[in-house]
Amino acid sequence: MSGTQPLHVLREHQAAVKALAWCPWQPNLLATGGGTSDRHIKIWNVNNASLLQSHDTQSQISALLWSKNYKEIVSSHGHSLNQLSIWKYPDMSKVCDLVGHSNRILSMTMSPDEETVVTVGADETLRFWKCFVMDEKMKKSKENFGDKKSSSQTGLNLCIR
Repeated sequence: MSGTQPLHVLREHQAAVKALAWCPWQPNLLATGGGTSDRHIKIWNVNNASLLQSHDTQSQISALLWSKNYKEIVSSHGHSLNQLSIWKYPDMSKVCDLVGHSNRILSMTMSPDEETVVTVGADETLRFWKCFVMDEKMKKSKENFGDKKSSSQTGLNLCIR
């Protein structure tokens, strides 16, 4: 196969794609987020280019991040909600919304300890959110067994501002 041709072309979004995020615990999953006229988080199996999920968030998506410790994804939003939303995967049920920016969120990143998300907004502020706090049982398991993830992990996900 030639390196000049794409492996897949995905055309399901109805507006510009504003966000991309690889799933850290299932490497064939890619999440994409659409702009104002689309508003959807789409989850793709990149091995065969199939669309697995499509969820309307009711707002422009500016960034996406997967949690490494929970089967969840966080989306940041611009027009019109200006918030973070945390979603359970795979059913895409909303865990919580985090509000505080007075204008659209432009970007976000995860802290090295994988518990805190930092957002930058058009309101010229940085905001720190404790999105993925691990409970003590989960922390001990991670310390005792290295960085291995158990599919039977349970834990309380706290949304703290």
